[in-house]
Amino acid sequence: MYWGNEFLGPIDQRPLLDRPDVLYYRSPKLASPLTVVGEITLRLFVESSAVDTDFIAKLSVEEPSGAVTCLTHGTSRLRISRRFTSVSAHYQQ
Repeated sequence: MYWGNEFLGPIDQRPLLDRPDVLYYRSPKLASPLTVVGEITLRLFVESSAVDTDFIAKLSVEEPSGAVTCLTHGTSRLRISRRFTSVSAHYQQ
């Protein structure tokens, strides 16, 4: 199982962005600095026909140099019960 541990912390995440199993979203540049206080929550709605599916979510910041630095991350593994042929999940962390 791949948890992405070698890219945790203040390490440039750009090498991951070109992987075929990585999906990333980039917002427009913020007009002013943003301070985030409190818990970061991700609501993820998924459906998969795979027996096991791992999800890794990271919140990162793009530095003026172009480096992408991970601020926080979370992981989840979904498993299919033998009764089902696919899994749908609403995951919140």
